[in-house]
Amino acid sequence: MDSTQSKIPLVVLEADSKDVGKGIARVDPYVMEKLKLENGDVIYIEGKRKTVARVSQGSTQDWGLHVIRLDHNIRKNANVKIGEIVYIEKTQAYVASLLKITPYKYATPMDNEVKKYIKRKLVGRVVIKDDVVYIKFPGIPESLPFTVVYTKPRGPVIIDEDTELIVLDKPTRIPVVTYEDIGG
Repeated sequence: MDSTQSKIPLVVLEADSKDVGKGIARVDPYVMEKLKLENGDVIYIEGKRKTVARVSQGSTQDWGLHVIRLDHNIRKNANVKIGEIVYIEKTQAYVASLLKITPYKYATPMDNEVKKYIKRKLVGRVVIKDDVVYIKFPGIPESLPFTVVYTKPRGPVIIDEDTELIVLDKPTRIPVVTYEDIGG
């Protein structure tokens, strides 16, 4: 970000259903203009944690309201809730030559076909280390979370067809099993 720009505070609202799971942040058109943002630019979103997303212009009904529409995944990565404030700034993302992800909670051995499927779902997405990405698999009701554990280069990266994807089997976090979980 150049020194003439500053971080802009925005109120978090729910994303439009058409944007869910796509890594898109819809921003107040007035703020887009002020920050000289164009659709598809990459922005940092800073809540209690920093994450990234592709920006898209919000609807005219959001004009001048200083709002940002984020889906559950982006809100979770920024560690914010609806109604809270985030700060955004334009940033640069580079194509990832390497991306390592791991299942978030459970060991999930995967064959090459599953890894190819995951990569297809991630192409075009922008991520940073420690982001959690959700992949929807056919026949499974909920999307499965994977943590980004390494990117090359470091910082915000865009996943493309040439990105080498490594899916590790070991989970990021081991779930705590309580007495109630085993029927007590």
